Amino acid sequence: MSFFEIQMRGKRTKRFFCVTILYTLISLGCSNEGPSNNPGKAPLTIEEAKQLKYRITLENVYFDIPVLYNYTVYSISGGWPRPSQGEIDGTSRRKVDSFMVEVLLPDMAVYDKSNATEFDVLGHGNRLRIKVNKLREDWPHYFNNAFKRLIPLDKSALVPNMLRFRDSRSTNSDVYFSSIDPKKAITMMSCYDPENSVSHKDMTSQNCSVVTVYQDKIEVTYTFSLDYLPRWKETDEKTRALLDSFIDSASTPPGKL
Repeated sequence: MSFFEIQMRGKRTKRFFCVTILYTLISLGCSNEGPSNNPGKAPLTIEEAKQLKYRITLENVYFDIPVLYNYTVYSISGGWPRPSQGEIDGTSRRKVDSFMVEVLLPDMAVYDKSNATEFDVLGHGNRLRIKVNKLREDWPHYFNNAFKRLIPLDKSALVPNMLRFRDSRSTNSDVYFSSIDPKKAITMMSCYDPENSVSHKDMTSQNCSVVTVYQDKIEVTYTFSLDYLPRWKETDEKTRALLDSFIDSASTPPGKL
């Protein structure tokens, strides 16, 4: 089953991010030079975390990610995993298959004591969760299979530049595409229907989940509250700009961006 077939079922976002959180805990907590080989090293406090970055590489792109963006792990463990000593010294960089960051919309604010309560609210609130990983989706396979059950709809006034569909297996989930040409870089968004008052009232965590391509070779999935659907294009631009800000251009091998 493809990722998108899972996405368009009832527990799509919850299941996906549970797996992501588990992977993030493993990848950030178990490096060769990480906490597991440094007994007595407690998780970082917020003041310590402000000074450090995770130095990683994904698909030959080098990212330097400030530790505070890793709120997901902090919320589970009560502290941030320490970067390896090599990462701190700038002498080594870990190769990963994925990473995750979390911020607050609309300003892409990172976790801090002043906004801690906003990160802790139930549902999505103002949180934007961003998962970055290697390209995985086989678009030709998707359009030859799961796509066939989608029903075309009129374009939405909230998302005028996207093609809109309804999954025949759902009564309240819209699916948007930037293109339905599998040869192109495709952005796909799945949202609860904001015009369906029943779904909007009864669902405790209405959300939109976007899957898109970054740097032509990296897959980015981000999830946000349905309330931000009218601003999804702005959110997409800010997500890309945030990832751009993490890239260590001086260290990334030439021709890799």
